[in-house]
Amino acid sequence: MAFTAGRGVDVVYDAVGRETIARSIRSVRRRGLCVNYGGASGLVQSIEPLELGEAGSIFFTRPHLADYTASAEEIAWRTGDLFDACAKGELTVVIDREYPLAEAAAAHARLESRGTRGKLLLSVTR
Repeated sequence: MAFTAGRGVDVVYDAVGRETIARSIRSVRRRGLCVNYGGASGLVQSIEPLELGEAGSIFFTRPHLADYTASAEEIAWRTGDLFDACAKGELTVVIDREYPLAEAAAAHARLESRGTRGKLLLSVTR
């Protein structure tokens, strides 16, 4: 809230889950949106409707990918938008590190330690 002078953010995307969801809800502006799409700290078991109301009539959703990719046409449309945005430079991917496939365990340990900032890649050489 300090970053937005008390207004709150328009949308918060929460991939952590149980440990952060209450703070995520409280960081959203009035009638904003909270999207929970992961559970790194554990799955969110429930959200009290009154909590959403008291936080400013927040909208809450937990999307499933299958609901957004129900047909080949929808997949083509969504991937087309994604690749167009990448081609225009509107989206960028941050690569934290690249590991050889033989070091996959080290890459996984880095993910588990929450020491990443961006994607980890495993490289395969022939």
